[in-house]
This record gives sequence, C-alpha cells and structure tokens, in this order.
Amino acid sequence: MAFLAQGVKVNIQSNTANSVAITGITNAANCVVACAGHTHNVGDIVIIESVVGLPRINNSVARVAAKTSANVTLEGLNTTDFGTYVSGGTIKSVKEWVPFDNITNFNFQEPQPNRQQILTIHDETASELFGADSAPQVTMDVYSDAFNAAVTEVREASEAKTNRAFEVIFKNGYKLYLNAQVAGGRGVQASAGQAATGQISLAVQGAERWYQS
Repeated sequence: MAFLAQGVKVNIQSNTANSVAITGITNAANCVVACAGHTHNVGDIVIIESVVGLPRINNSVARVAAKTSANVTLEGLNTTDFGTYVSGGTIKSVKEWVPFDNITNFNFQEPQPNRQQILTIHDETASELFGADSAPQVTMDVYSDAFNAAVTEVREASEAKTNRAFEVIFKNGYKLYLNAQVAGGRGVQASAGQAATGQISLAVQGAERWYQS
C-alpha cells in the first residue's frame, strides 16, 4: 500500500541509558538477549554493540517485545543465521529523541548488489552473480538552521564521528529505525531570495528495522 510523505516524524537519538553487559544471545526470529540486571522495559528502543561471534547483530536497533529480570526479547531481530554468540557486547536503550522540524526530503537509497561477472573461455555469454550489497545510505535535505536542536545533535555526532540512532514514523503508523554514522549540520547553501538549505548524510551501520506500528 502506497503512503504519502506527509506528517512524517524524524527523530535523532540524543541520550542513551541503562547500558548493561550481554552474556548470551539466542538464534531465533525474535532473539533473546541475556543481560542480567537490566532495567529495559517493553517498548524501549535498544542498541546492541561490541558482540563477538555475531558480527551482524552489532549496531542493531530494535524494540523490546518482552522481558524478564535476566533477559529481553527483541522484536523482529532475526538471528537465526547470524552465527553463535561467543562473548561480550552491551545493550543500551535510547533515553531521549530529538525531533527534526526542517526536513524537506528524506532519501533512503535502495542498497545495490555488487555485480560479479562470471565468464570463462568456454562460455558463449557471460553470467552474473550478486555479491555483497553496497553500504546503505540516507540523505536528508533540510532548511538550514544552525541552532535547531536536531541539527545541533547531528553536528555534534558528525564532529565526534559517533553513531546515532534515528526513528522515522510515517503517518500510516509504519516505523523505521536506523543506526548510522552522521555527517552534516555544518554547511549551508544560500541563493538570492531563496531559503537557505543544507544536507545531512547517514552511513547506515547494521540492518535497518521496520515495524508496522
């Protein structure tokens, strides 16, 4: 079902909290993360980092679907073929989101496969195999405002070369979560009689995650 880019909310992570050591991760469609002593709640958005044994899970952003005192279940984070947990890792929750109010265009480019041509001297025609996908990229065009709270967060992350989580909520209820390195918040493009603009670039780290509501 198509949806309009109206009433879209885009938020950037400001603060995180409740960082706890991970001691195990299951291989499941909704993985269970062992993190005794955590204070995460159902509905929290969490970030996973520095796990050994499941490199594809690092930098993941996911929603807590269930919890006990010793673990949390993460909705839609399918680790079935991620490998076996070895050691390490932390899980922390997003404590505060800062909203954008100046985005004019949001472009999450479709990752493209690196095409590998297969051709031997015996073949009449070449064939292709798809290699690894290109790194996912997002660009956001904005009206320039150096003192906008979200732009300030972008600039701080850009200068520090740190990741930030992003939350995109569409009017139909769909939610998109990303963890990305950030560049932007510093430049400005100005033309006579036109509103000054800027651009923010995101290099997505880990897989994006969609929720229907």
